[in-house]
Amino acid sequence: SLVIRQRLDNERLVNVAELEVCQALVALGRVDEAEARSRAALPAAIANSDPKAIHWAHHFIGDCALIRGEVDEAERRYQISLRSAIELGDEFETACELDGIAMAVASQGRWRKALILHAAAADKLGALGADLSHVHFWNGLLDRYLGPARKGLGQESAPADAEGRSLGFAGAIEYAGDTSLD
Repeated sequence: SLVIRQRLDNERLVNVAELEVCQALVALGRVDEAEARSRAALPAAIANSDPKAIHWAHHFIGDCALIRGEVDEAERRYQISLRSAIELGDEFETACELDGIAMAVASQGRWRKALILHAAAADKLGALGADLSHVHFWNGLLDRYLGPARKGLGQESAPADAEGRSLGFAGAIEYAGDTSLD
């Protein structure tokens, strides 16, 4: 796809294809290459006013940071990507950003917030009919970051899950950016 789009000499289409390559690189665990390519794609995405490409670039940079355990940077990138996904009106991508933020805050010891956000994201993804069971790297990250949060909260995990499911999608989006409630 990238080679074909390069022949078309359309910067926007080439940039989108580069980001599609980044997605595959993240899934393969090739984070150094994925991050470098995502960072290189971001200026073109901004220059082309392409909110989907801006969203993807920040999301993949966030994925790389999360995989490395750089959770502050991951949270920052997922927050930026969340705003782009909202701008796009893409509920699937928005829910994925909520999950990314959930994992980042879990590693910072903000376990309750993490489980609330994850439950809200899972609820929305289920309502959309999205099945992410085949996205092994993402599920591995969820286990890596949310498993300790569940263990740390113990019996308080169930109420956090229930709160996330009852919060609603708009409420979860607002909660994701509200640090006063951590």
